[in-house]
Amino acid sequence: MKRSFLLVSCLITLVSTDTFAQRGLDTLSLKSIFHEPYLAGVRPSMQSFSVDQKAIHFSWNDSALTPNKTFRVNLDGTGLTHLTERPELGTVSPDGKWAMFNDRGALMIGRPNGTDKRVLFSAPSPSFSPVWSQDSKFVAFVNAGDVWTADVTTTSVQRVTNKKASDPNFQVRGWASDNTRLVLSSSDNSGARDIYFPEYVDRFVKPGNVKRGFPKNSIFVVDVATRQIRTLLEGDIRLVSVPISESGRYVAVDQTDHYQKSRELGVYDLSDASYKIVFKDSTQGWLVNAFNDVRFAPGSDVLSFTSEQSGYNHLYTVNPDGSGLRQHTSGDWQITWYQWLDANELLYVSTEVDPGERHVYRYDLKRGVTSRLTTETAFRTGFQLSGDKQTLVYGKTYFNTPTDLFSLNLRRPNREIRL
Repeated sequence: MKRSFLLVSCLITLVSTDTFAQRGLDTLSLKSIFHEPYLAGVRPSMQSFSVDQKAIHFSWNDSALTPNKTFRVNLDGTGLTHLTERPELGTVSPDGKWAMFNDRGALMIGRPNGTDKRVLFSAPSPSFSPVWSQDSKFVAFVNAGDVWTADVTTTSVQRVTNKKASDPNFQVRGWASDNTRLVLSSSDNSGARDIYFPEYVDRFVKPGNVKRGFPKNSIFVVDVATRQIRTLLEGDIRLVSVPISESGRYVAVDQTDHYQKSRELGVYDLSDASYKIVFKDSTQGWLVNAFNDVRFAPGSDVLSFTSEQSGYNHLYTVNPDGSGLRQHTSGDWQITWYQWLDANELLYVSTEVDPGERHVYRYDLKRGVTSRLTTETAFRTGFQLSGDKQTLVYGKTYFNTPTDLFSLNLRRPNREIRL
């Protein structure tokens, strides 16, 4: 009898509460739709490594209310700190001695730990995308759509391009030919059309519009001293990636049609301006190469990429002249992420154990030996490798465990550290 009375009382309470909640949210206003608290927190999401590569910055919200907060934590899981100001970001030179910082649009150079800072370039419009030369003596960057270079030893600055106001902005892809030339690209979207759609404002709508269309992409090589520009490629194509070998001799271009049905991977030899197609692929579905995975090996001209040509996404290498094409992994599973560690070793993530699992592997190209670095059953995603290539950071989850950030020390990969 008591149980029946308690059950009826609980049901009346639930119905009463639910009815009241519905009465309070009976409109389709944005305020009602996005009524807070709307979610039981937001899981941690990595933003970047610190400039000194000793910690990470990540976004997190455990309150179920906006906005998210930014935190810093060391790679060993210690020193968790809530940051009240935006973390300082910088691009470290290849030799690790200097870093470029962006301070409210002004480019500054200093030590990776933030000391010895000085202004390298300042202008009314912000500067961005600094790219270091391989010898760490020069940096190229974009200001007001044009490309500039700076000698960090003398702090001298020169303008390399001088585009018209109506021309598309340049983007620096990298240094080439012993730091005497730069590889640039541009994307011209002037042929896009206005597409109109309704914007809901209170009880009425007004017409909104957005530009839609396929851009015209171009790749250039510019001589830094003479400022002469030569066009390598121009057309109605989709540029996936444009990596440059460390020697500066080769420029690879991974391109597809806009519908991602056909793919062409070619290499320009800047020593004689020749072009060689090293790999082609096509499909009736959609190509999977949209995640920018074409890379030159460190200190080598060997080119790596992934392809689903064998039925699953696997790892390949090829020489810049098209010779030595080799498939390194195979089977009814796929590579989901990879990076070079050095000229002979690769780090990759695959579904080899199970489609619902992601494990980390180290692969030795010379010996053909693969070592699995993770053992615990989990789904891992969002991989970021530190600039010194010693630490891998990623999200890790299981079906009954929410995602958290973990780090893996590649020198001692005996355990995953929960950050």
